[in-house]
Amino acid sequence: MKNLTLQKLNVFLLLMVLLISFGCEKEYLQAILTTDDVTVITEATAICGGKIISDGGTDITSHGMCWNTTQNPTIDSLKTIHGDQLKEFSDTITGLKPGAKYYVRSYAINKGGVSYGSEKNFKTKGISISTAIPTNVGVYSAVSGGTITTEGTGSSIISRGICYSTQPLPTKNNNSIAAGNGKGDFTVNIFDIQKSTTYNVRAYATYKTGTFYGDVKSFTTGDGLAVLTTTSPANITNTSVSIGTNITDDKGFYVMENGIVWSTSQNPTINLNTKIILGNGIGSFTSSIANLTAGATYCVRAYATNSEGTAYGNQISFTTTGMTDIDGNVYNTVTIGTQVWMAENLKTTRYRNGDIIGTTIPATLDVYHETNPKYQWAPNGDENNVALYGRLYTWYATIDSRGICPIGWHVSTDADWVTLKDYVRTNLDTFGSLQKALEALPAGWRFPATGFMGFGISIGMWCYEGDFQDCNLTTLYGMTLNSNGLSLRCVRDY
Repeated sequence: MKNLTLQKLNVFLLLMVLLISFGCEKEYLQAILTTDDVTVITEATAICGGKIISDGGTDITSHGMCWNTTQNPTIDSLKTIHGDQLKEFSDTITGLKPGAKYYVRSYAINKGGVSYGSEKNFKTKGISISTAIPTNVGVYSAVSGGTITTEGTGSSIISRGICYSTQPLPTKNNNSIAAGNGKGDFTVNIFDIQKSTTYNVRAYATYKTGTFYGDVKSFTTGDGLAVLTTTSPANITNTSVSIGTNITDDKGFYVMENGIVWSTSQNPTINLNTKIILGNGIGSFTSSIANLTAGATYCVRAYATNSEGTAYGNQISFTTTGMTDIDGNVYNTVTIGTQVWMAENLKTTRYRNGDIIGTTIPATLDVYHETNPKYQWAPNGDENNVALYGRLYTWYATIDSRGICPIGWHVSTDADWVTLKDYVRTNLDTFGSLQKALEALPAGWRFPATGFMGFGISIGMWCYEGDFQDCNLTTLYGMTLNSNGLSLRCVRDY
C-alpha cells in the first residue's frame, strides 16, 4: 500500500515538471526589415537591398533579396543569400529578361522563421533588334547585319550576330555568325551558301537569360549566269538574217562562249545544231544566219556560257521574206497594206501533204467532159516557162482539201482581192502599179477542150469564195469554167 502511494506521488511530480516546462517555453520573434527602392536597372540586371530593423532577439542565419515575375515572391523563388550579420545589404539581381516586370522584397531568417520586407516592383530596360536588309547578294555570298538598341548600356548583351536558314524562322541552332557584343550596329559577311536559293536571315542578341531575335529578312542568291540580250534582227531576206547578242554582265564568271541559236520552235537551246558561236567574254557580237527557209518563222536567242551554266537572252521571232512550197520552190513575197502576197505565181506539183497534183498527157488533152478534173500544167505546155510564169491549175485542184498553198497560206479569196484593190486605189493609183508590185506576168490560161491560150498576152487567176467567181478585176483574174487552167496566188493567213 505504501509503495503504491509512492508511485502515484512520483507520477504527479513528473506531470508537474512537464507542465512547468511547457508553460515556460520561450516564443521567438521574427526579424523586422525593409526593402529599398530598386536602382541601376538595365536590360538584365537591377540593384536592390534592404535593412534589418530588428533581429527579433535571435541571430539572423540568412538574409537577402527574393524576386519573381508574380507578386509576393518568396525564398522559394529566385533569391540572393547572405550569411553574415550585416544590418544593411545591397544585391545585384541578375538573369532578368529585357522589358519584363518584376516584384522584389527583402527577407531574413532567424529562430522566429522567415520574414519579408515590403514589396517593390520594377521593369527592366527594353530591347529592340532590327535586321538589316541583305546587300551585295551574290551567287555564294551576301552581306547582312542588324541594329540593337536598348534603354540601358547594352553591357548585358554577351553575344550578337545573325542567323540564317532556308527555314522561315532561323535561330542560332541553324547557321549563325557572331558579331561581338553590346548594342549598336553591326555587319557580317555570309559565305558558303548555295546558289539560286532563298534564305531567311535575322539578327539576334544573347543575354544570360536567353536569346532575342529581330525581324526576318529574305534574300535569294544568284544563279551566276551572265546577263545578256538578243539584238533585233536586221537585213531579213528569203534565206538569211543578221542578228547578235549584247552581254552586259558575266556575274564574275568568265564567259567562255557566246553566240546565237535558232529554231522554228519556241525557246531554242545550245543542244540544237542550229547555232553560231560568236566569241567569248562580254560585249556586243553580231553575225548572219544563212540557209533559212523562205517565208518561215524562226525563234532566236542569244546565249552565253560560263562556269555556272548557260544563260539565254530574250527570245525574238522573225519571219524570212518569201515563201517555200512543198516542192522546195522559193517565192518572193510582197507586203501591200496589211496583206502579204506571193509576188509570183504558184509552181508546186504537189499538195501540202506531199500528194501529187496530176497532169495530162499530152498537155493539150481534152478534159472538158471530166466531172472533177484535178490537174496542173506548165504554161503553154512548156516546162521551161514554169520558173518565170508558174503553173496553171484547175479549180478542183485549187480547192482540194489537201491544200495547194503551203501551211500558213491560203488561196486568194475575193475578199483578199477587194482589200488589195482598195489599197491600190488609194496608194498606187493604177492597176498597172499593182501588176508591177505583184509581178503578174501573162501566163495565159488553158481551156479544157482547146488547150492553151493567151500566153505572153493575158492573165487569169483563181480566187476563192466557196466557188469559182468573177472577182471584178478582170485584168488580173476572172471567171472561167472550173475545169480551165488558171494561175494562182497565195496570201499569208492573218
